[in-house]
Amino acid sequence: MEKYLVALLICMSSMVHAEPFETKLTVVCDKTETMFNKLKKEYGESISIYAEQPSEKTPDVLVSVWLSEEGGTISVVETHIKHNISCLISAGKNVNYKVGA
Repeated sequence: MEKYLVALLICMSSMVHAEPFETKLTVVCDKTETMFNKLKKEYGESISIYAEQPSEKTPDVLVSVWLSEEGGTISVVETHIKHNISCLISAGKNVNYKVGA
């Protein structure tokens, strides 16, 4: 039992002291209408979820998740309403999801 407790404490201390890291992601931005039309026409996606981004530094920003059931794709978009700009933050394929866990 004591061995398991020591192992658990070591794992927990490793998680607490995790170092931050940077990644180089490609973010594509365009006029909101252009971005939305591309997601609809080229990927057959539509907005499935959207929410306001709660930040005083970035008011009027929405985050949306776009899905295509037929194509099995997903896109995450950040929209800056005031500037009429939307940015594709991330995209994926072979989507699996469960509604109402």
